Amino acid sequence: MMPDVSRWFFALAALCALGCSSAQASSDAGVVFPAAALTTVTSDSGALRIEVRTAPDQPPQHGLIAVDFVIADAKTGATIDGLTVHPVPWMPAHGHGPSITPTVTPHGLGHYEITSDDVYTAGSWQLR
Repeated sequence: MMPDVSRWFFALAALCALGCSSAQASSDAGVVFPAAALTTVTSDSGALRIEVRTAPDQPPQHGLIAVDFVIADAKTGATIDGLTVHPVPWMPAHGHGPSITPTVTPHGLGHYEITSDDVYTAGSWQLR
């Protein structure tokens, strides 16, 4: 049985920035993500490693953004397909999420693209 990613909390702070390289990756929808991850997190159980990339900007600015999760086994590094991903954008300082429900599209090789993610207020957002 595959683990359900929706049980884990993924924090994506909009003001957090890590270095990016100039190489980029494209999704099937034409969104271009940076080659370097904005951040990498581990699931609460420690079983999964999730690389997080954002577009069009990294770190993300307010407005409509796309997020790419690359989900892999934390021990072997093998990417994992077939997961159920239910992202919940949340702005803790204001106690609310967006008015648009994000869409998740699996692209294979562990890539899960989250679109229609509307971070309409500037500040720190989490992607749970």
